[in-house]
Amino acid sequence: MPPRTPRHVTFCPEIVKAFRQKFNKVNLILQQADPETIAQMVIRGQADIGIATESLLNNAVLRCHRYYDWSHVVIVPKKIMNWRP
Repeated sequence: MPPRTPRHVTFCPEIVKAFRQKFNKVNLILQQADPETIAQMVIRGQADIGIATESLLNNAVLRCHRYYDWSHVVIVPKKIMNWRP
Protein backbone atom coordinates (compact mmCIF):
# COMPACT_ATOMS: atom_id res chain seq x y z
CA MET A 1 0.00 0.00 0.00
CA PRO A 2 1.58 3.33 -1.02
CA PRO A 3 2.14 5.94 1.68
CA ARG A 4 -0.46 8.67 1.86
CA THR A 5 0.13 12.38 1.99
CA PRO A 6 -0.47 13.68 5.54
CA ARG A 7 -3.55 15.88 5.87
CA HIS A 8 -4.79 18.24 8.52
CA VAL A 9 -6.73 16.25 11.11
CA THR A 10 -10.38 17.29 11.32
CA PHE A 11 -11.62 13.99 12.77
CA CYS A 12 -12.21 14.51 16.50
CA PRO A 13 -9.64 17.33 16.81
CA GLU A 14 -10.09 17.68 20.59
CA ILE A 15 -9.51 13.97 21.16
CA VAL A 16 -6.43 13.90 18.93
CA LYS A 17 -5.02 17.02 20.62
CA ALA A 18 -5.56 15.56 24.10
CA PHE A 19 -3.99 12.24 23.03
CA ARG A 20 -0.91 13.99 21.63
CA GLN A 21 -0.49 16.06 24.80
CA LYS A 22 -0.79 13.02 27.07
CA PHE A 23 1.29 10.67 24.91
CA ASN A 24 3.72 13.06 23.21
CA LYS A 25 6.22 10.28 22.37
CA VAL A 26 3.64 8.25 20.42
CA ASN A 27 3.52 8.76 16.67
CA LEU A 28 -0.20 8.93 15.83
CA ILE A 29 -1.11 8.38 12.19
CA LEU A 30 -4.76 8.12 11.13
CA GLN A 31 -5.50 6.40 7.83
CA GLN A 32 -8.84 5.70 6.22
CA ALA A 33 -9.52 2.47 4.34
CA ASP A 34 -12.17 -0.17 3.81
CA PRO A 35 -12.55 -2.81 6.57
CA GLU A 36 -10.65 -5.56 4.75
CA THR A 37 -7.70 -3.25 4.04
CA ILE A 38 -7.65 -2.18 7.69
CA ALA A 39 -7.58 -5.84 8.75
CA GLN A 40 -4.71 -6.57 6.36
CA MET A 41 -2.74 -3.58 7.65
CA VAL A 42 -3.01 -4.91 11.22
CA ILE A 43 -2.14 -8.48 10.14
CA ARG A 44 0.95 -7.27 8.22
CA GLY A 45 2.10 -5.06 11.09
CA GLN A 46 1.49 -1.85 9.13
CA ALA A 47 -0.90 -0.67 11.89
CA ASP A 48 -0.96 -1.37 15.61
CA ILE A 49 -4.75 -1.07 15.87
CA GLY A 50 -7.64 -0.67 13.47
CA ILE A 51 -11.17 0.66 13.71
CA ALA A 52 -13.60 -0.89 11.25
CA THR A 53 -17.19 -1.96 10.79
CA GLU A 54 -18.73 -4.99 12.41
CA SER A 55 -18.05 -6.99 9.24
CA LEU A 56 -14.73 -8.02 10.80
CA LEU A 57 -16.13 -9.33 14.10
CA ASN A 58 -15.78 -12.95 12.95
CA ASN A 59 -12.23 -12.65 11.60
CA ALA A 60 -10.26 -15.81 12.43
CA VAL A 61 -6.86 -14.06 12.65
CA LEU A 62 -7.70 -10.89 14.57
CA ARG A 63 -9.23 -10.29 17.98
CA CYS A 64 -12.11 -7.90 17.36
CA HIS A 65 -14.10 -6.11 20.05
CA ARG A 66 -17.37 -4.27 19.52
CA TYR A 67 -16.96 -0.83 21.06
CA TYR A 68 -19.57 1.36 19.42
CA ASP A 69 -22.94 0.93 17.72
CA TRP A 70 -24.31 3.52 15.37
CA SER A 71 -27.52 3.92 13.48
CA HIS A 72 -27.95 4.70 9.83
CA VAL A 73 -30.46 7.21 8.55
CA VAL A 74 -32.30 7.56 5.28
CA ILE A 75 -32.06 11.05 3.82
CA VAL A 76 -34.79 12.27 1.48
CA PRO A 77 -35.81 15.69 0.14
CA LYS A 78 -38.07 17.72 2.43
CA LYS A 79 -40.84 17.65 -0.14
CA ILE A 80 -41.30 13.93 0.66
CA MET A 81 -42.62 14.62 4.17
CA ASN A 82 -44.63 11.43 4.79
CA TRP A 83 -42.15 8.94 3.35
CA ARG A 84 -41.44 5.91 5.55
CA PRO A 85 -39.25 2.90 4.73
